[in-house]
Amino acid sequence: MKFNICKSIPIKTDNIPENQRNIEDAVKSGARIFELQFDCIDNIQIITKDFLKKLLGFIQPKFPVIFSLREPPKGGKITINEKERLKILKVLIEAKPDYFEIEMNADNHILSEVAFLGETNVVDLIFSHYDFERTPGLNESLAFIEKFIYKLEVKLFINKKIINKSIYKVIFTAQKFEDNLIPIELLNKFLSEGRRMVSFCSNELGLFSRITCVKFGSFFTESSLDDESKVGQINIGTMIKIHKLLFEEKQ
Repeated sequence: MKFNICKSIPIKTDNIPENQRNIEDAVKSGARIFELQFDCIDNIQIITKDFLKKLLGFIQPKFPVIFSLREPPKGGKITINEKERLKILKVLIEAKPDYFEIEMNADNHILSEVAFLGETNVVDLIFSHYDFERTPGLNESLAFIEKFIYKLEVKLFINKKIINKSIYKVIFTAQKFEDNLIPIELLNKFLSEGRRMVSFCSNELGLFSRITCVKFGSFFTESSLDDESKVGQINIGTMIKIHKLLFEEKQ
């Protein structure tokens, strides 16, 4: 049984051959979903519809693609003003990736605009939240997500169909091994309600949930391409081997 493993690819330059090589290396790795991150670019002027279409052509339609443009407090590496951010968000979504990731704590008018653009361009949304310090308890985590969904529907008047088909991505930082159970319990709760979710803990103590979350229904997990993976990540080849050993049905 194959599970979705997502590989993130930072887009740093408008050099098409260089981007193509990076993308093709990622595709060969065995990942099944690819996130193109646009918050590493120094010159935002290179983010054009034609440029994005070329990048998408290296992956679609064989595999789905996520676009993201994170703000600095959420892990992004470029600082731009609100007007520029909205302009780039519009270009990114109108290029028609399969998914667009937007932070749950983005300003309300940005959430509203992204929801409108997603619906107009038939792009599913991933609403994300990253806690870089801890793993809240189950009740606190449930309350946080439910409050966000309530805001989308009642305060921002976003179409309920969009809310229901969106993916909710909640990533924690484990402080103890038991924290790995929180994302699994969240997955059990929200999947029973028919929602799609991604959830695991991101650091070394959270490796258990990063590996097993897909078995409990997480839409995907994330892995590293390099031999020397980032702290708390696993090389994608190793992740695939672990999944086969743990979850593949024996004949």
